[in-house]
Amino acid sequence: MKGRYYGHGGQRSGYGRAAADMCMSLLAAGVDLEISAPATTDAGIALGAHHLPLAGCLRDEGDLSPFDVAIVHTLPHDCERVVEAAKLADRGGMLVAYTTWDGLSQPPHDTLRRLGPESVFDRVWVPSKATASALDVLTLLAVVPHAFDEASLPDRRSASDREGEPYRFYYIGAWNSRKNPVGLMRAYAHAFEPRDDVELCFYCVGLPLEVFAAALATTGFQPNEIARVKLFNEPISDAQMTALHRTADCYVSSTRGAAWD
Repeated sequence: MKGRYYGHGGQRSGYGRAAADMCMSLLAAGVDLEISAPATTDAGIALGAHHLPLAGCLRDEGDLSPFDVAIVHTLPHDCERVVEAAKLADRGGMLVAYTTWDGLSQPPHDTLRRLGPESVFDRVWVPSKATASALDVLTLLAVVPHAFDEASLPDRRSASDREGEPYRFYYIGAWNSRKNPVGLMRAYAHAFEPRDDVELCFYCVGLPLEVFAAALATTGFQPNEIARVKLFNEPISDAQMTALHRTADCYVSSTRGAAWD
């Protein structure tokens, strides 16, 4: 089967990782895959060793072959825009929107219209049952969980010697109002004191130190009145991410809208 993919592969974000892993799973399933290169960002930098096979799938838009199925993997309102920009509806083949909705309530009518029976899409895939429940008015809807490499489990589960280190809370993700890291910081500041053997680590790529410092100030505490808080704003490798999950104690989030199962 000839497949074409439009998504965020190569971006240093959750969507970027989900995109790269999905493309790897399509290759593993035997799909003859082509990835629209203009849809990626810094692909050569962010693919990493595990995703290097995808480099051979990247194509400029003019070099793409006819497809049996085209997968558009992005935010609900952007799926339709990708189809229009690439003129996919005029090229034949099945069109699949792979998207999510970060909430438990039904999205606005306009969002449903862009994905529903009157849209250009033949199928809609979502990553969780919670999202499927919010979009249950759509027909031809299927739950396709984000891809995961089971071969990585031994490394993820291997023991780590952290004797003598503080209890480590950690957050990985974007710094925005929906993810609400400032709310997380405030909750932590009120729950713990400097004498407590704990720390909270934020992994937020590209976050300016000034923004982080301003968020600390909103807690209402002086810096010496807050238990240890650390910011890591540089990209980390897959190996470093695995080590982080092994050496930290508790992932924390105060997101205002994420349709997790």
